[in-house]
Amino acid sequence: MTTKGHFASLLAFLLLTGCGADHAAKTRPVRSALDEGDTPRALQILDRLLGVRDSDTLPRSMASTNAVLVLDRATVQQSLGRIAASKRDYEASVEKVPARCVLTRHTTSGMPR
Repeated sequence: MTTKGHFASLLAFLLLTGCGADHAAKTRPVRSALDEGDTPRALQILDRLLGVRDSDTLPRSMASTNAVLVLDRATVQQSLGRIAASKRDYEASVEKVPARCVLTRHTTSGMPR
């Protein structure tokens, strides 16, 4: 799957699970950079949204908004082959993503398997 495909899948997940409108608006520049094939710029934009100096830094707060942005950044880092950084971001965000953003049995019941 391409970088754009990974991010599109993540965005669809977030939109379908109620973490959508604000997050989608906030990350529009990230999606634009990915659409243009400029993955490094997408990573820089995510870092700026997180208020960190670089992609090797986690935000001070892992409040729900930042947790979802770190999850986005993990996907972009993975697509750039930055596996260790991606793993760190996934691990830092996995327990902090708001419950409304987590697929439950109820929300997946109508999805094809």
